[in-house]
Amino acid sequence: MPVPVRIILAGAFLATIGMLASCSKSNPDAAQASATTVAAPVSPAPSGNYAINLTPPWKEGQKFGFIGSEDSTDSDGGKTSTHLEADAAVLSLLPDGDPKTVEYTVRSLQIINPDVSTAEVPAAGAKILTQFAFDDNLLINANGHPVSDDLHDALEEILTITGAKHPDQEVLGPTTPVTISASWPINSAAYLDNEGKVSSTNKATGNMTFIGVQGTGSGQTGTVSGMVNSETNDPGDASGQGRDTILAKVGITDTFPLSGHGVFAQKYTEAQSVQPLHPNGQPDGAVQNSTDELMQQVTIP
Repeated sequence: MPVPVRIILAGAFLATIGMLASCSKSNPDAAQASATTVAAPVSPAPSGNYAINLTPPWKEGQKFGFIGSEDSTDSDGGKTSTHLEADAAVLSLLPDGDPKTVEYTVRSLQIINPDVSTAEVPAAGAKILTQFAFDDNLLINANGHPVSDDLHDALEEILTITGAKHPDQEVLGPTTPVTISASWPINSAAYLDNEGKVSSTNKATGNMTFIGVQGTGSGQTGTVSGMVNSETNDPGDASGQGRDTILAKVGITDTFPLSGHGVFAQKYTEAQSVQPLHPNGQPDGAVQNSTDELMQQVTIP
C-alpha cells in the first residue's frame, strides 16, 4: 500500500507531507497543523532484532480481505466519508510484482458525500474492478461499467493499495532488522518521488519507530509509527499562475504480521495547509487548511 500524499491512506496513499516562511507568516496557526499517530498496545516480547516487512506478499490470484475508510474535512468545513468492506482478489500484477488489476466484491459500502448520489453507490454483492493505467491513473469500474467522476474521487484513495514507484518497505521501513523502540529516518527521496515532487525546493523529513510486538506465536504482529513533515512547491504554469506552497504533517501507523501472512494495516492522519502564491512568490489569498484520515487493512490468508 503506497504512501499517499494529499493520504490519503495509496496508490498512494498515499497519495504531501515543513514550513515555508511565507506561509508561516501569513497564517501562523497553519504552520502548527499537526497529525497524531495511534500506537497499538504492546505486549511483552523477547529481546532481539525483528525484520520489518510492510509490503504484503502479492501474487496473481491472491485472495484477501479488505477494509478501507477515509474521512476528510476541506478548507470550508465540508466533510466527506467513505467506508468499504470487501472480499478481493488480485487478477494481474505489474512488472514490479504489485497488483495491477484487483476485483472487489462489496460486503458493505457507505459514502457520505454531497456529490455522490445514494443510487450510484455499489450495493452489497457488487463487483468493483480497479486497474492501473499506463499514466498511473486508477481505472474503476462497478458491475462492468466505469463509475462517475465523483464516485471515482470518493473511492480512489482507499482503493489505491499499490502502484507507487517505491513500496512502503522502501519508503518507511528500515534497511536492516531492528530492536523494539529503534528509530530510523524515512527515505525522503523515495517519498517525494512517489508523489512526483522531486525538486531542490521540496523536502520531506521524518522518522519511524518500531513500537513493538503484539500477540503470540504465528499470530504475532509488529507496529511501526512515525511522523512525516513535508514542504512542497507547485510552480504553476509558465506564467506562474496556479503557484502555491503545500505544508503537511502526516502521522503514520503501520501494522504487519511477523509471519508475512495475516493483517497488514495502515493509518494516515494528515493536516495540510495550501498557500496560494502570486507569480512573484508572495502570498496571494487565504491559506486553505484541510485534514484527511485514511485507513487501509489487507488480510492475507
